[in-house]
Amino acid sequence: MNYLAHAYLSGNDTGLLVGNFIADGVRGNKIAHFPEEVRRGIKLHRLIDSFTDEHPVNAEMRSMFYPTAGKYAGVVLDVFYDHLLADNWAHFSPESLEDFVEHCYQVVELSKEWFPERTAYMFPYMRQFNWLLNYRLEEGIMRSLGGLSRRITGNPELEAAGRVAFANKHVINAGFMEFFPQLINFCEQKRTEPLTFS
Repeated sequence: MNYLAHAYLSGNDTGLLVGNFIADGVRGNKIAHFPEEVRRGIKLHRLIDSFTDEHPVNAEMRSMFYPTAGKYAGVVLDVFYDHLLADNWAHFSPESLEDFVEHCYQVVELSKEWFPERTAYMFPYMRQFNWLLNYRLEEGIMRSLGGLSRRITGNPELEAAGRVAFANKHVINAGFMEFFPQLINFCEQKRTEPLTFS
């Protein structure tokens, strides 16, 4: 899952939101350097990624991106799922997407002392150009995939995979609507359990 989904899956827990948001920039045992509430968010982020990667629906969805994105097919699906979450937002939340996104930015910025280098570099651009809200737009998704392509060695054709995603949006949306409620239930369970830190 990508930034918008990870934020949503944090519930109303500030520490989980911050940890979930910064987790991709935290490697291995460096998790120990963070406060417990942020560590819980980092751990939840990793559990979400594992659940998503192992889900059979997503294996089927990823397969349509292999010809254009290769080993980055999962990255394309993660980004596109943020678009589908934004598209279906009213189904999952009574709060407006605009209000939710602004709240996320405010909460995360207040915890910038915990930003790893990657997040510290990226966050000002995310907020300035409102990535989270713009995931609802095709141009926002294509811009995100283009930026990822430029940052990955070998410049994979992720934008080409994005065009495949939009051409097959109805199929992928059906998969998303089957998968995402299961992920929500999984996260609700994990948020109530003590999380071990490894």
